[in-house]
Amino acid sequence: MLTDKFGSGAFSQHALIDGETKQNMQNAVSAFKRNNKSWRDVKVIVIDKDFTKLVTLEAEFPEASVILCHFHVIDYLKREVSKREYGVSSFEKLHLKNFLTMMVRASSERQFNHYLAALKELCSGKHVFIDYLESNWLECKERWCTFLRGNIPHLDNNTNNRLEASWGAAKDVLTRHMPMDECIETLLFLQQAVEGMYTVKTTRVGQRVNHQYDREMQLLARIATHHACNLVEQTCWR
Repeated sequence: MLTDKFGSGAFSQHALIDGETKQNMQNAVSAFKRNNKSWRDVKVIVIDKDFTKLVTLEAEFPEASVILCHFHVIDYLKREVSKREYGVSSFEKLHLKNFLTMMVRASSERQFNHYLAALKELCSGKHVFIDYLESNWLECKERWCTFLRGNIPHLDNNTNNRLEASWGAAKDVLTRHMPMDECIETLLFLQQAVEGMYTVKTTRVGQRVNHQYDREMQLLARIATHHACNLVEQTCWR
């Protein structure tokens, strides 16, 4: 799924694969490149925490920034800190989850370090989780920390939830026992429906509301752009 300059998401490719292996990912990306000559214009790629995808996408899109979905990062860290092997109490888990969420969403390095220090203090004497955090997350902060994304054109979209929501509609009608031809036919139908809604959304002429307009100008505002209304308004005032 791609997000355009209007902030609208649209499917760009459906890949039917038997598993998210490195070779399957490379085949899917190669197919995307062959059918999208402007693939070099891709600036940001948002993924969940899957290093198979990450390594492949970085190699195939060297000019794009690959960042992690905030929703998946927070969910993953919360589930990780809940494991028994870290030996934290229910009270500590509650506050650790809050600190982790605030670290992800911190708008400055100062805020991030403040929450990290509080987390380390709470884990004092229990270094297993801190060691895990330092070796797996603090070495790649640029992929998931909000304050390090200021120079990345992510269009203020830090999650891939739009993809998950759109894919949810497909999962309602697709099953693992469906024949291949029926599966492809269903995907094409869904794709055409989504493309139709996208076209309507991006080409629809909006309606301008101005309570100072007289009746004729109000009628014009329903069918014309605000640029046309401004020209007519200037002409009438003259």
